[in-house]
Amino acid sequence: MAVSSDGNTAMSEWTENCHVNGDVIAEKDILSRAAKGPFGSHAISGSWRISKRLSRSNNALVVTLKPEGDKFSFADPSGQSYEAKLDGTETPFKGDLAHTIVSVKRIGEKRDRENQ
Repeated sequence: MAVSSDGNTAMSEWTENCHVNGDVIAEKDILSRAAKGPFGSHAISGSWRISKRLSRSNNALVVTLKPEGDKFSFADPSGQSYEAKLDGTETPFKGDLAHTIVSVKRIGEKRDRENQ
């Protein structure tokens, strides 16, 4: 991450391969500062938001999200996935070498836009 001289914008570029397929995922973004860090902290300290996405590897562009009954599933082209109950139960994120755990909870019912 490289921060501009005025400290208000930054370029973030990263790659990762934290899944079992070993495919590299790459992203590059321009960020704008949302909040400064504490006085005297490093230039990257604080809060940032993405203001422009410059590039994404193809395997970072598509994910599949599927609500079905009392479950919700996620899958991406890198082989990472989960199927979780909508009751907040902790569920392992399959294919993630960091052993991430997810929890999904329904907060409301889907509204039919045609009948609003």
